[in-house]
Amino acid sequence: MIGAEFFSRLGFFVIPQFFNNEMCNQLRCSFASAEWKPATVTDGSNDANLEKYRKSRQYAIDTGMKKEVLSRFSAIMPQLESHFKITLSECQPPNFLSYSIGDFFRRHEDAGDHPDLTQAVRRRKVSAVVFLNRNAEEGLETYSGGALTFYGIFPDDPQLKSRGFPLRPEEGLLVAFSSRMTHEVQPVTRGRRYSIVTFYS
Repeated sequence: MIGAEFFSRLGFFVIPQFFNNEMCNQLRCSFASAEWKPATVTDGSNDANLEKYRKSRQYAIDTGMKKEVLSRFSAIMPQLESHFKITLSECQPPNFLSYSIGDFFRRHEDAGDHPDLTQAVRRRKVSAVVFLNRNAEEGLETYSGGALTFYGIFPDDPQLKSRGFPLRPEEGLLVAFSSRMTHEVQPVTRGRRYSIVTFYS
């Protein structure tokens, strides 16, 4: 896996320790008591549970914690506008996700122009992910596999344009990127991967 500094040099927006260790621990604990449902895939105008494309859980975190997370995401909107040189109008409600052994999300983009997509999906400009635990070979609250992997980073290089570049996650790390960038979550092989995802329109 490749450190966040590499992606930062290529135009990704990166904040190490966006959530400190205590906040990450609080969020992981809130997952344990929250109701969940299978995470969905946008299928035309509807969200569908299509396990051949995606297998993970989405949690209904308590309202107070959800508001705190949304507030923190919203607070960096001016930085994102400056970094990506675009105008943003809103931060969509965050998704609280976990991936267990065997869970994955195949290659996809978070936005598109297809008329069957919802307006909310078509309007996405920036995607942001925060990792709530780290990837490691062993240790409590760690996991293996589950790499967030990006494609098309070097579109003008014939040898690299189709190569995937896996990001090494650290607890509390935020990474933001264009919602049109192709990416995937590779299958988790050990433990459980916790993350929060949001989109800016």
